[in-house]
Amino acid sequence: MLTLTVWIFDTVDAAACAAAPLNELGRQRGHGLLETAVVMWGAEDRQPDVEMYGDARDDPLERPFWAVVLGLIFSLPLLGAALAHPAAGSTAAMIDVGLSETFMNRVRDEVVPGTSALFALLSAEELPLLQSRLAGQRCQELTTEITGVHETAVRELFCS
Repeated sequence: MLTLTVWIFDTVDAAACAAAPLNELGRQRGHGLLETAVVMWGAEDRQPDVEMYGDARDDPLERPFWAVVLGLIFSLPLLGAALAHPAAGSTAAMIDVGLSETFMNRVRDEVVPGTSALFALLSAEELPLLQSRLAGQRCQELTTEITGVHETAVRELFCS
């Protein structure tokens, strides 16, 4: 089972600082431990900047996964507003792969200008290890599970 976890920080650079030791941990433990993306939203910026870590730049699953997830959370609502067209129906594909609209809305509500977020796609078994590495940091954690059926759908959607 996969877990998508988002740690939301109250400063723009905190997520990138937190990602560095976690990515090192991923390299030490081997492939598949951790795929991360960091969202940094400057206080004066209209939209956030995104950096991908781990194997996401090379892996056929993670690259499109992050592009779609982060696009649905941060860009699609802006596009819908600009076109005066509701974008809610566009989240159906993400619901089909285990990401609820509620989860995406919570992330969107919390990651705002002046904040940053660390997104991690990892096995459920590895989550406690990451939680312990981030213990003591000033951040909020949001987690959703991607079950076996949904994990298969994620792989079919993004790897075919």
